[in-house]
Amino acid sequence: MFTRELLARIRSNLELDRVRRLAAELEKQRALLDQAQRMAQVGSWEFDLSTQTLAGSDEFFRQIQLDPEGLQRNGIARVIRRVHPGDIEQIDAAIAAAADGEVINFEVRMRTLEGQLRTYHTVGELVRDAEGQPIRLRGSIQDITDRIEAEQAADRAAAEREAAARESLIAEELQRSLLPERTFTPQQLRVATHYQAGVDDARVGGDWYDVIELDRGRTALVVGDVMGRGVRAAAVMGQLRATIRAYAQLDLSPARVLEYLDATIREISEEKIATCVYAVFDPEDRSLIYANAGHLPPLVRSPSGPARHLRGTFGPPLGTGPHELSETRLALAAGDLLVLYTDGLVEQRGNDIEDGIRDLESALDGNTSRVEDLPLELVEALLPHGSDDDVAVLVAEVPSESPQMGFVALRVPPVAESVTGVRGFARDVLTSWDVPDQVVSDLTLVVSELVTNAILHSKPPLELRLSRTSDRIVVAVHDGTNAVPRRLQANLEADHGRGLHLVSAISDQWGVRPTEDGKSVWSEIVVDPAAMEPDLPAEFPSSPP
Repeated sequence: MFTRELLARIRSNLELDRVRRLAAELEKQRALLDQAQRMAQVGSWEFDLSTQTLAGSDEFFRQIQLDPEGLQRNGIARVIRRVHPGDIEQIDAAIAAAADGEVINFEVRMRTLEGQLRTYHTVGELVRDAEGQPIRLRGSIQDITDRIEAEQAADRAAAEREAAARESLIAEELQRSLLPERTFTPQQLRVATHYQAGVDDARVGGDWYDVIELDRGRTALVVGDVMGRGVRAAAVMGQLRATIRAYAQLDLSPARVLEYLDATIREISEEKIATCVYAVFDPEDRSLIYANAGHLPPLVRSPSGPARHLRGTFGPPLGTGPHELSETRLALAAGDLLVLYTDGLVEQRGNDIEDGIRDLESALDGNTSRVEDLPLELVEALLPHGSDDDVAVLVAEVPSESPQMGFVALRVPPVAESVTGVRGFARDVLTSWDVPDQVVSDLTLVVSELVTNAILHSKPPLELRLSRTSDRIVVAVHDGTNAVPRRLQANLEADHGRGLHLVSAISDQWGVRPTEDGKSVWSEIVVDPAAMEPDLPAEFPSSPP
């Protein structure tokens, strides 16, 4: 009997050990499962349909911020109260679908104890007993709030990159549309330009250049810079460029053009200022008249000497006025090179701008490249690694042989008797240039009217100038009076007042421009180049016979 009791006790102890080992193994497996769920941030749950009780893993309760004891006391209603009202309907729909055998799969938003709204991905199934009756729901949840936020951040970043790329494309297209063409073919200059956008994100700015052909073979050269970056600066630049082109056609002096432009920028933008150089080259005497509103000085390089910068005229920037600007006049020689540029070419971070200008002068000295290649070469020499700012460069060279094919000037005594001699002088010059007879007749009439007006309404000195290019003849009468002639209402019965009407009717273009000591009234007629021989005229007297 003792043996049987001993054996029973041994069997009991062995069974107890086995149970303990199984319990320990189950606890170990549960801990490993809980650790795995915690690392995967996935919690398991089970809902008993008969008792309406919810059970779950530690990770499940950690995610929904509830403890099992509290859940048992308050029931499932405590969980439902924290679900976002907008998600209740989809939970009911998912459970109803599970009764038909579908997998439970939805996202639900729940408010944490701290008031934050977090999102959980719920997956589950309906479990039935042997008779096929539903007994419980079971599944898992995963907190996907961080993943959703990361995806949303990635979507926002992608949208921002797409918007930035789109804005950059629009900005570059805007910049191209606001700037003129890169090539220009004025009759009296060789001109080349280069524009380079900055390397920052904006890739668009307020730098611009322009070449404007004026009457009598003259050319306006413009370089400017609206302060700031981006589309706003480019838009202001476009308005200024259009405005300066309109003012240029009024034959205003460079200083007046910039003074009017100062008023324009103050009207269109209170916070923007700009700098600008406006210069006019006159091939008649190879003179350059320029005004500078706060811009970097132009450079001139002569074939026989080093490059130098022009300090003669410097005024305050546009948009800070009103100001009265001054202008400088200088004579250029054949082969002289004029360089206009913006600060992006010579101003680098950490370097003094004066050093940049001296580097530009050095890059010009000894450079024998073609004018067409020079702007880009200057940019590559001074900015081998690019520039944060945009850059505009304009280079203009006075040809060694001017395309002007003829020019004569005649001093006119301020008496009515001079008109006959002046008319004959003009006819002889035009005939020597092989100008067609009808054009000679028309221009002789223009000369007669302009000289007569100058004698009657102006004061000495009076001078007639005739100039010829390959395709046009220009007549200009200079006098010593600033008063601008007015075209009166035509009256066929009157003995006077019809002169400017005749000039306007005969001319392709005509106008009045101020000079240093008075004004010049000019008329231009286009002539078929094939109708004129290229031979230059013989010498003509400097006063009427």
